[in-house]
Amino acid sequence: MKIWVASLTDYNAGILHGKWFEISATSDVGDLHKKIAALLATSPTAREEDNPAEEWAIHDYSECPVDFGEHESLNSLVGFARAYESFVEDSAREGFAIYVEKIAELDACRNNWAAALENFHNAYRGEWATLASYAEDYFGEMHSNSPLPEMIADHINWASVYNDLTNGAVYDYRSSNGFHVFHCPE
Repeated sequence: MKIWVASLTDYNAGILHGKWFEISATSDVGDLHKKIAALLATSPTAREEDNPAEEWAIHDYSECPVDFGEHESLNSLVGFARAYESFVEDSAREGFAIYVEKIAELDACRNNWAAALENFHNAYRGEWATLASYAEDYFGEMHSNSPLPEMIADHINWASVYNDLTNGAVYDYRSSNGFHVFHCPE
């Protein structure tokens, strides 16, 4: 993911002075701070006023699936990148981003990305083409010792079964390929 960091000294003077920085699982937070300090050292407003630019904000994100704010800490962004990039499959990455924003809440995650990742693994059931297909697979998992005969299973309204499963502990979010499903018991 990339962040566009702006010098607030320049921004407040009506000048757009900033730079794109890459954030990844291998980013070093200290190195990022040094790069931002170098950006601030080239501030046209600070040079003109002979006063150092010290404040900065993130004014844009690229390739970032979570809606972080303009004052997100670099530690938090690198922590998120490490967790996010630990997934090989795009659907799991998308599921993790949904989990962070919609279920776990970003504020709770930013203090401990390792715990957020563990909680995600406990809650995430996967991406399903339909909610009915999730319900059918879930039922099959729960009752693997006594599967339903196919002639009976073919007559079950699995969408209705899914609705009965939800009872406040199962959450779903639409994706480009269907639905991400999470089981989050109280």
